[in-house]
Amino acid sequence: MEAALANVVARTAFDYERRVKEQMAGPKTGRIYRRSAITRADSPLLPKGLRRHTTEKGNTRVTVGYRIHQASAPGEAPAIDLGQLLNSSVVTVDGMSARVAWTAEYAADLEYGTSRMLPRPFAEPEAEKIEPVFIERLSEAVTLLCE
Repeated sequence: MEAALANVVARTAFDYERRVKEQMAGPKTGRIYRRSAITRADSPLLPKGLRRHTTEKGNTRVTVGYRIHQASAPGEAPAIDLGQLLNSSVVTVDGMSARVAWTAEYAADLEYGTSRMLPRPFAEPEAEKIEPVFIERLSEAVTLLCE
């Protein structure tokens, strides 16, 4: 019985982590801005109107475009930019207990907001949604074990 219940706990923890990541990957409605320049080595084949600059090593680079990022609006799960928050999730399962945490330094700032930024909650909303799923899975497991 304990193994079956531990399995329910582990499945639910990993499902919770997956759901949070899906929310982060979903469409966003926040501000759109240029993130970084896309450059290429200078070449006589490139058009003349492009922005050229010289690197520290003396090479000439040409800016051919910019990487665009759409941020999340307040209340939305954070938008994925570099993937640091997304990849910082850690699921620890120990018998009939599990813990899902995000180790990125700014995870709490996004979840709860700061004096300069409104919250972009990602953990709590999904925790509320997974709770009924967890209770249903526990109920099914207990029912199967009692038959």
